[in-house]
Amino acid sequence: MYRDLREFVQELEKIGELEIVEGAHWHSEIGALANLVAAQKGPCLLFDNIQDYPKGYRVITNSFNNSRTMSVALGFQPIDTDLGLVAEIRKHLKEWRNNPIPPKFVKT
Repeated sequence: MYRDLREFVQELEKIGELEIVEGAHWHSEIGALANLVAAQKGPCLLFDNIQDYPKGYRVITNSFNNSRTMSVALGFQPIDTDLGLVAEIRKHLKEWRNNPIPPKFVKT
């Protein structure tokens, strides 16, 4: 699995499922673009350099929007169809139920 969100985002970029959007407006563009891309089962969107916000503030949307992004999030190889993803998930359900991931407590 991934150590953090950055590592997951890097994997999405490798498989062509990440689109970086520069300079979008927080009020009038981010939600609209996320909805349009979601309706088309498009890639994950990473909004950077958001208008009216300091550099370094970013927003990620649609990270589980299609079978490819969802399969990668679950630690599988990219799967191109919803049916294929469901079949792969079904293979792992018993294992996941019997081996839950324990919480990890951190100081910060």
